[in-house]
Amino acid sequence: MTTPYVLANGDTTNYGFGLFLDEHRGLRRVQHGGRDVGYRAMLLYYPEIDAGAVAMSNNGTFALDLPGKVAETFLGEHMNEEDEIGEEGKDGAFDPEEV
Repeated sequence: MTTPYVLANGDTTNYGFGLFLDEHRGLRRVQHGGRDVGYRAMLLYYPEIDAGAVAMSNNGTFALDLPGKVAETFLGEHMNEEDEIGEEGKDGAFDPEEV
């Protein structure tokens, strides 16, 4: 599930066979979240340090960025310093080119 998918042209994606693969403040990260009207869930795992964070809620408005904040709080000593404008840019917009 952590093997990056290979496209027909040979390029790889940041999605494995079921999990997203990216980097968070200098650490490789495996992640996946899910939500519907009655629940939200997020899994973050950092294989280089064998640690992660999980959040599950039956509140449909639960903030899915909370596990990332928990990871930064408890695992921050293993992470690079955050960029001045943050990971998602100044306005908080998601940029798929940065993943």
